[in-house]
Amino acid sequence: MNQYNQFVKLKLGNVNNAQLLSDVWLGSESFRSKFFVLYRCSTNKMKGTLKSRSEAQNVLSASPRLIQSPCATYITLIPKKIGAKELNDFRPISLIGSFYKLMPKVLTERLKRVVNKLVDKQQMAFIKGRQIMDAVLIANEAIDSRVSQKKPVLNNGSIEGFFSAHRGIRQGDPLSPFLFIVAMEGRNNMLKIAKTTGRIQGFEVSKVAGNSVEITHLQYADDTLIICGVEEEQLLILRLILVYFEAISGLHINWNKSHLYPINVVPDMEHLSQTLGGVIGTLPSVYLGMPLGEKSGSIDIWNPILEKCEKKLARWRSQYLSLGGRLTLINSVLIALPTYMLSIFHIPQSVVQKLD
Repeated sequence: MNQYNQFVKLKLGNVNNAQLLSDVWLGSESFRSKFFVLYRCSTNKMKGTLKSRSEAQNVLSASPRLIQSPCATYITLIPKKIGAKELNDFRPISLIGSFYKLMPKVLTERLKRVVNKLVDKQQMAFIKGRQIMDAVLIANEAIDSRVSQKKPVLNNGSIEGFFSAHRGIRQGDPLSPFLFIVAMEGRNNMLKIAKTTGRIQGFEVSKVAGNSVEITHLQYADDTLIICGVEEEQLLILRLILVYFEAISGLHINWNKSHLYPINVVPDMEHLSQTLGGVIGTLPSVYLGMPLGEKSGSIDIWNPILEKCEKKLARWRSQYLSLGGRLTLINSVLIALPTYMLSIFHIPQSVVQKLD
């Protein structure tokens, strides 16, 4: 063991004892973690080791215990709170070996290079160069353009289900987000075909030549925003697309969390909601944690931030903190609360005075 520690120190430099004893993380009968600590050094020797197929086969054949049950998974329960007794009070977690972790990591790194070409620009999550703010900006701009034109439109915010843990994929697998967005491209292509054939009405955001964006839907992870006309035929086509996609992919829409937001005056909303499904909502609302359909200069959009600050300050006052402790909490917690909103909306001077 001493020789092993000296070798790791030589290759990795300064490491702590927990890293040196990584061969016992999976139990005394497994050497999988020890293998990767041994070969993953600052010069990226792991990449060079597995680059040669013959060398990789020699390493695996010399240590048969490395590949013993590579897909074996141990499921344990982690309590969500102190004194957990009921099954709902626990969260399941899958414990897998390092060999299984390596393969999805390799596939993920390869998929990262091409996923931008596979996934359409309407999806904003898990792709380098795309941000959550893009979806919020486009959604608000779309609603503002419809409101200014006085045209009735339906805004359907639907929540999609996520992949269940089946063979070949595990919760927390780095490959799972990419598989999800690639699978969702099937639904997105259905919507684009419906728009191209004139069955669903899309529209352009910003009429400036060369800068307009034509959309029917936006998606960030499992949060989907679909915008279409108020004709019953369009809603029937949209319902048909969603039902077909559910049958093909195995994903299911939670209609109790899906909302229909009418833009301008939409007649017969009750009938339209029964046609498509979902709950009737009203604008302004919230999309990806940001106000949707609210005027950018409105003070009301900052009320949730002010309420959060007041609640935290009231809690801190009851804890009899010192002046230095209060300043530390203010700098680390309160200042971070409006940061997300400030990335899009301009803060009014009256709100700044209240925060001060």
